[in-house]
Amino acid sequence: MKRVIYNMVNAMLLRIHQSGHLAELSADRFGYVKQALEYYKKIRSDLKSALPYWPLGISQYSDAWVSLGLKGAEKDYLAVWRRNSVEPVVSLPLKHLRGKDITVKCAYPEAKACGYQWNREAGILTVSLSERISARVLEIKEE
Repeated sequence: MKRVIYNMVNAMLLRIHQSGHLAELSADRFGYVKQALEYYKKIRSDLKSALPYWPLGISQYSDAWVSLGLKGAEKDYLAVWRRNSVEPVVSLPLKHLRGKDITVKCAYPEAKACGYQWNREAGILTVSLSERISARVLEIKEE
């Protein structure tokens, strides 16, 4: 299941493409694909004009954590990948939100929440993912 989630997060903030034998997926795995496609259809019009940012900088192949943000008209979409990191927590500087109150929601997958904490003064979102290889899409909205 975590491979399906990871792969769907890989494409969700860009342009989703599907390949392979989707009909051979188990019902649980297919459910995560379906959920990702439904979510993507809801946000794709916002993604067209969203501006990208990389809270941890442009990623390198060996990075333990990777993050890509898209600043949309009304909210940010933030993908976070834990790539076999020993540390279950990462601090993501979101400079454009420093000093602001925000709400954070784990948008995908809905059933696999993650931990997060916002430091308003520093403009840092701390995200925790319990599985060493995992990924999530978060929605961030200014209050």
